[in-house]
Amino acid sequence: RSIDDILKSRELSLSYGAKIILPDNYLFTGTTEENRKKMFVQYPAAIKEICSDLKLKKNNAVSYRKKHHKIVTNTSKSLSNLFFKVNHKLIIGEKCVDCGICEKVCPVNNINRENHQYVIGNNCEDCSACAQWCPQKAVSYGNKVPEGKYAYTHPAVSVKEIIKQKTI
Repeated sequence: RSIDDILKSRELSLSYGAKIILPDNYLFTGTTEENRKKMFVQYPAAIKEICSDLKLKKNNAVSYRKKHHKIVTNTSKSLSNLFFKVNHKLIIGEKCVDCGICEKVCPVNNINRENHQYVIGNNCEDCSACAQWCPQKAVSYGNKVPEGKYAYTHPAVSVKEIIKQKTI
């Protein structure tokens, strides 16, 4: 399901979108500590601008959607297929401790428990939340498993907050 489908199911629609470049959370690349620090310095100004736009009820949904969502989603999936020859993530059964975090953090409810094992479905948005929050690093792209330096999560965000945002 796309973000548009999720919003539509809740009788909502996108009226504003903004982009802030965050430290890389992709499974096989990483953002250096130096670049992370630079990014964090830039965030307050970007957030202030977004807040201002929201207070003014700025509507940029059409231009934002065209520019960003399709490009990011299609590029991510294309690169995954090109470089890693896989089109979905896998959960490594012997590493999985059955905590259910992967299922709880998936923003599109694409991970389900089947026959005492978690399975990632065909509607993956390539957000990597399952891999980033898995305490056992049991999520992989084929034979590629995330290393510690790639599993970036913002230090001020907890897994409970990620799970809670799905119910909002």
